[in-house]
Amino acid sequence: MKEKIYPLLFGGDINVYSVARAFHEAYGLRSTCFGKYLSGPAYRSSIIDYHACENNEDADAYVKNVVTFANSHQDGKVFVIGCGDAYVKLAAENKHLFPKNCIVAGINAELLNTLINKEKFYEMCDQYGLDHPATFIYHK
Repeated sequence: MKEKIYPLLFGGDINVYSVARAFHEAYGLRSTCFGKYLSGPAYRSSIIDYHACENNEDADAYVKNVVTFANSHQDGKVFVIGCGDAYVKLAAENKHLFPKNCIVAGINAELLNTLINKEKFYEMCDQYGLDHPATFIYHK
């Protein structure tokens, strides 16, 4: 018997809807989503169980939502997917607090914080011989 998969998405925009739609089309799954407001493409979608949490970008609220959901779905793997920069960062910084049945789609916090800094990102590109656009970085 295959293990159950529970997509747990964070955000409320078209990115969330697109990811939920991909899970639905590929596996027939309904995703659970935590967004900030009762609006947007994910709200009232028939393929998404949508929950509004205005302080969703607060680390404590975010972790509570993940832990509560994961603990109530111990019979499978919970795929935690941030569908926006703030949620990707929250997942990277807090995944050590998630139950063992959670799988976080993303990199660790240290690498993420390096990559989101434009100057450090371009230095890494140079270090590994990767092409990148010429960019001027202004320093005060």
